[in-house]
Amino acid sequence: MTDNPFSYSKALSRSMRHYSDHFILFLTLSFFASILPLCSLILEVFLPDLSSDISWMFLPAIFGLYVLSLMALIEAVGRTFGGEIVSLKEVMLSSWGRFWPGLQGYLLFILIVLLGLVMLVVPAIYWMTIFTFFLFVLVLEDKKPWASFRRSHELVKVDFLKVFRAHVIVLTITIALFLPLFIGMFLLFMPLPVKKIFTGLLEVLLLPFYMGFYYQLYDHLRCLKDGRSNIHESLAPRNSP
Repeated sequence: MTDNPFSYSKALSRSMRHYSDHFILFLTLSFFASILPLCSLILEVFLPDLSSDISWMFLPAIFGLYVLSLMALIEAVGRTFGGEIVSLKEVMLSSWGRFWPGLQGYLLFILIVLLGLVMLVVPAIYWMTIFTFFLFVLVLEDKKPWASFRRSHELVKVDFLKVFRAHVIVLTITIALFLPLFIGMFLLFMPLPVKKIFTGLLEVLLLPFYMGFYYQLYDHLRCLKDGRSNIHESLAPRNSP
């Protein structure tokens, strides 16, 4: 293992700076991940009678676009942290090539978490933690769904509590940002659909910031596990079969 300490505060600061350096690219990908749910919420405000039917009709497209855009965002974050220059088209096309494995992996992740919830929450928290990085592995190490879950488990076992504390930090930041928003909207007597739109927009803004934070933790654990100093040493060749 390499002597490579990890600082949460420095990782959060680096993530914010990196986000500002690639703001348009990251925000566009985050917006793509949420565009259909946001459209559904807007319909809920202006056409409430149609919104529920339309939402169910487009549910597969909403989920598919979310997974595709999330994978593209992870690739963009990872590669730009490595010093590469990437374009929106490039990462979207690359993620499209991994779409089915990514979709299968995300559905499996949801089933695992739901099973954990049925088993009285604690297993869900544990499984969410050990499989935190499955999508990072699938995208950045080009592994198949089940192999990405195994790899995530191996990485998190290096320092389980460090990953768990990262989740607590992200949850704390989220509550600290959302609570004043909820209080303000409550005092202004905003209707529920409008509140959902504002919270959805805040989620769009926060997603790239969180991805940058988790990427650094993923890279740190990978370095400890594999003894490498840079994630790009272990990436599969871009044009490999």
